[in-house]
Amino acid sequence: MSYSAKPLDTSSELLVTRFRQGIKLIKPDIIQPLQKNWHRMAQLLNMPFHIYFMNTDSVVQAINKSCVINVGFESEKDAIGRTVLDIAKKETANYSLRHDQLVIKSKNMIIKDDYLERLKDDVVLSGISIKCPWYGIDNEIIGVFGFS
Repeated sequence: MSYSAKPLDTSSELLVTRFRQGIKLIKPDIIQPLQKNWHRMAQLLNMPFHIYFMNTDSVVQAINKSCVINVGFESEKDAIGRTVLDIAKKETANYSLRHDQLVIKSKNMIIKDDYLERLKDDVVLSGISIKCPWYGIDNEIIGVFGFS
């Protein structure tokens, strides 16, 4: 299933920076000089653990290959515009979606034990998920950034 919300900008050249209790993606030309501890989206998405960006409806905007391989999407492109409801059993998908909404409502980073049961083969994945608010250019929450 694909969702029709306008996609958020997750271009590979954007810089990921801390903002309040979450993160922001910023164009490199806005920040001068470039601080050494900032990472570009491309670098972040190459990390060897699950990385994902979702809008406020938990629709995937960006995801890395490690996450795609484990959770059951066919590819990064296949995951864009979809939610966990498309690849996980309803009970575990809803657990993840409640976590997303709690992050948005509380405006805080939340760390939880997490689990997901894949639809395609009933495999259960478990781990720790860290999710935080994703802020837009106008300092409003536009989604959730997560890593597991």
